Amino acid sequence: MPNWTHNRVSIRRVDDTQSSSDQFEDFCNKTCRPQGKGDQIEVDFDGCAPMPQALREVGNVPTNYIKTIDDLEKAKIRLENAPELGLKEWERESIESQIKMYHNSKEFGHESWYDWSCAIWGTKWNANDGEVERVGDEVLLTFNTAWNQPMGWSAIIIDLYPLLAFHFEWEDEGEGDLIDS
Repeated sequence: MPNWTHNRVSIRRVDDTQSSSDQFEDFCNKTCRPQGKGDQIEVDFDGCAPMPQALREVGNVPTNYIKTIDDLEKAKIRLENAPELGLKEWERESIESQIKMYHNSKEFGHESWYDWSCAIWGTKWNANDGEVERVGDEVLLTFNTAWNQPMGWSAIIIDLYPLLAFHFEWEDEGEGDLIDS
């Protein structure tokens, strides 16, 4: 079970220009997404830093042993000889998924969705248990992340929206910190 980091991010425009307003609305539209039924709005990292669909398609498949061309060739041989080897359907599907993940990892520079999300978002999963509160010209996001604060995602949104001011706070196992941009 992961340790949860509790995050709080406030966002506001730096001035009253139309450009600042446009960036504010764009950020809100991409990050504050309706979830399920009703009026519940949650935080979604995918809006501003989307995980490639090809990594998402394979799902949670371990890819520890297909890291080299030799490993890939061995996996292909096992797959071709599945009936003779007596591989079960789930074993064959696992090998197929791992081969697909190997090819995807070369395209996106990461071995799995897990490696991608840790490298890009800075945390294992997308935001969890999020809430969005919009009060006038400010939005307050509260959400949990697994193991770490989302430093990668934070850096991305700061770069994407230079006309917005961000204030980040997080608490992890009783310790907190904050960053302003």
